[in-house]
Amino acid sequence: MSAEELIVTLADMHATPDTCHDGGRRFCKEHGLDWRAFQRSGLPVSQVEGYDDAIVQAIIATARRRAAREAEVA
Repeated sequence: MSAEELIVTLADMHATPDTCHDGGRRFCKEHGLDWRAFQRSGLPVSQVEGYDDAIVQAIIATARRRAAREAEVA
């Protein structure tokens, strides 16, 4: 993972409509992703972007908008 890679966070999930902890936990379990790591520090977008799941794609879009806003401020 490069230092520049976008990290999808729990805050991104919370900022995305129609998402919840239970759904996130279930998704991680079903796909062998570390839920606790996601809660603590997020997951690299490269680890989740390949899933054909509308909610995951919406969370990634939220993360990208957040990163764009942060880049504008920096």
